[in-house]
Amino acid sequence: MLVVNTDRGMAICVFIDGNGIIRERSHPYEQLTPLWLSLSPKTTWPETSRFDVAAIEREEAEAKAARKAGKKIARKSRRSNKIKRVSR
Repeated sequence: MLVVNTDRGMAICVFIDGNGIIRERSHPYEQLTPLWLSLSPKTTWPETSRFDVAAIEREEAEAKAARKAGKKIARKSRRSNKIKRVSR
């Protein structure tokens, strides 16, 4: 879009639409943004709230407990496979 003229607080803009036809529109100055600003990346991440943080902390605690239980079972099975010598 290219600003070709200004008239009483309105910018007259020319652009080429999807069909290749040259179109003309007028927009208020407040609605126009610079090209570098309109092409800058915007985040798509949702707003984080305290509820999200609490849910994440709960999931991490559950995962940690599951890992700890798995390690305990693995350690117990390793001990039971060892030959136990009985002193006489």
